[in-house]
Amino acid sequence: ASSNCLFPASSFCCALSSQIMLGVVSKILGVATPLLGRVFDFTGAPTRYEHAGFHYNRADTFFDNEFGTWGTDYGLALVMLCGLVALRSLEHARRSQNGRAQPPSPARIALAHSSTALIAMYAASVFTGAIAHQCFISVDMLNTPQFRALWSVCVGTVATAGGAMGCAAVALFRLQEPPPLGATPHSGQAVLEACSSYRAWATYGAVLLGVVLVGGFSMKRPATDIFLVGVTQTPPTMYIAAVLLWGRWPPQVAAARAARWGLAASFAANCPLIFAYPWLLDDRRWSPALTLEQVNIACHANLLVTWGGQCAGLYAVAKVIDACHWTKSA
Repeated sequence: ASSNCLFPASSFCCALSSQIMLGVVSKILGVATPLLGRVFDFTGAPTRYEHAGFHYNRADTFFDNEFGTWGTDYGLALVMLCGLVALRSLEHARRSQNGRAQPPSPARIALAHSSTALIAMYAASVFTGAIAHQCFISVDMLNTPQFRALWSVCVGTVATAGGAMGCAAVALFRLQEPPPLGATPHSGQAVLEACSSYRAWATYGAVLLGVVLVGGFSMKRPATDIFLVGVTQTPPTMYIAAVLLWGRWPPQVAAARAARWGLAASFAANCPLIFAYPWLLDDRRWSPALTLEQVNIACHANLLVTWGGQCAGLYAVAKVIDACHWTKSA
């Protein structure tokens, strides 16, 4: 598909407008981070989202070092590594029915690159998180430069994953069928087009990474940093879901409705975690109270399902797209 706009506006204008929009959103999120906890801690439980700026104290800081927390992190990293290998294989030649090697289509390569970047960030986040939970076992250790560097990688990769998710959505959007000649695109398609800039989404991820590095998302419960920075994945999640569900797809891709809906659902299913975390930690709701280890295992189980679904869904959609490409070129 052409990288130019499908509608009466230049590519430069589309890229510029989307960069301005995403830049403004990311700046607002960065400034508002200390207030997000008050908004999302709706249960009335003791504050779970209290800003720390990488300065922790014994009274308010809780960081779990149990095996169930870091062990499931390592397990998630292994699963993401398997998904990464599968998505990387999309860049390789495949065998046709007559036995001849066929190079992957440019469309599949573009989607494979953004998808592998996304899954690699997931893997890096949980792997560095596992090391932190296993090795940094006191508040004094949390106040060291080593922890700040490691935790910045853990949280920063979640922040930049939003940019990679947006790039995957752009790759999917550019695979759509152009509107019929002379047809007027509806407003929804125009909005999707306005956001279809790789550079804008890369800028979005980079700005959020900067906010992470200066401690903008650092809470006194370090695990809550992940949930707060996950809020910034809302725009790319909405964008990729809109592309998957309402895009103008070629017939073969449109027929793969289950794969597209399943992929959209796997991106959206992480949204409840920021609400679930303080709710699960509210001692008044559980008898006996849930431990941090149990809560973390529950959250990691959710990630296993959703991230695994994203790996499988991206792989399935890419395969359908490639089949469509070769059908057209036959």
